[in-house]
Amino acid sequence: MGVMLVTPDGTLQQANHAANRLLARGDAFRVNEGKLRLVDANFEEHFSAFRQGSGPERMLMRLLRRTAKREPHLVLAQQLADGEAVLLLVLDGEDRGRLTEKMLISSLGLTRAEARVALGAISGHAVPGIAKALKLSPHTVRAHLKHVFRKLNINSQKELLMMAMKMALLTCAPRKPTRASARNGSG
Repeated sequence: MGVMLVTPDGTLQQANHAANRLLARGDAFRVNEGKLRLVDANFEEHFSAFRQGSGPERMLMRLLRRTAKREPHLVLAQQLADGEAVLLLVLDGEDRGRLTEKMLISSLGLTRAEARVALGAISGHAVPGIAKALKLSPHTVRAHLKHVFRKLNINSQKELLMMAMKMALLTCAPRKPTRASARNGSG
């Protein structure tokens, strides 16, 4: 999980190791003269207004498109209480692949079909795209999404993404080294 601290004027104050890797790729974020810029022009404009505190939102969650044809990043931005900075959490699009059908079935009580549709929605695909990929009708996809929302007590794809982000945080947590890996110096 990339973590960045950005001032209202866009100055990147701090970035953890994972965020620095994302910045080095340059396919979603760029730093120009110390200022963080997003490659997605539409989101950059919205994020700029959010950083400056114009508008009622205190938290922002979006999928961030990348220049490369890769999975988008999931971005959560939170204004800090003092208004001096915004905390940016970025879940790499490739890391979201750690969420599996099996995890959604066992952790959330979804059926296999619901889990497959939920994974499509979590990846940012719209109903027609999910339907095509899974060879289902859009009506069936909508029905599965309704069941997912009801089971999880949520009302939107945005809330589903938030739940997925929380799950991904848990699955990205560092693992304790096993005795064998500690002896071998790995892990």
